[in-house]
Amino acid sequence: MLRNDTTGLYFDFIEYFLSAVIGKTYYKENRCEKLLSEYASVSDEALAILIFENNFETWRDMAKQNITKNSVVTRKYTNGGSATGNKASSRHYQGWSTDGIKRFNELFDLIKNDRDSPNAKNYEESFRVFCENGGVSGKKKKSTEIMYEPVEIRHELWSDDIDNDTEGEEEQKGKRQKVSGDYDHNTNISISNDGILENEEDEDSNEPDDEDESPIPYTNESKFIRTKKYSV
Repeated sequence: MLRNDTTGLYFDFIEYFLSAVIGKTYYKENRCEKLLSEYASVSDEALAILIFENNFETWRDMAKQNITKNSVVTRKYTNGGSATGNKASSRHYQGWSTDGIKRFNELFDLIKNDRDSPNAKNYEESFRVFCENGGVSGKKKKSTEIMYEPVEIRHELWSDDIDNDTEGEEEQKGKRQKVSGDYDHNTNISISNDGILENEEDEDSNEPDDEDESPIPYTNESKFIRTKKYSV
């Protein structure tokens, strides 16, 4: 059976049971894009079949009784957490009976060999196409293809080389700041005897600044000019 199935039953099993083991969201994201063996491991597939076998008779009884819980039919490899009975409890590390673990190993080997069979790739490709066409639900995956191709419009409203213009402006701005900084550090204000402000090179630019920055008189006592270095 499995990848030699021609009835479509294993397609349904993958859709309903294996998807629950690997995660519904992850399954939907990959089922139409990849082969089954590329997003579901051998262990995933074996566990899905083991869970199905473990609960099958219990689910059948629940369907007959039209109930959703409290079936009198015990599960095949577990006892649903009950502290009584011959089967293992669902407590931590005690969920599966020895027979259940042995059955998992058998399923693991069975699925591994099934994936190596000559028909495996063709079967998985058929399942991928099945999913593209909507799968069990019949709902096709929404198309992610671009419906309209963007068209560039020719214009003369602004320069298309806007990044280069911005870099040029930043470069000019940096040069202006550098010149301004050089001017502030290499020049100082001097006052001539005639009361005219003059700029002269700072010969002692490497010397520390004077601590005294008190106002300096200019031509009369009512006007002041503050500088760090001066001469009269």
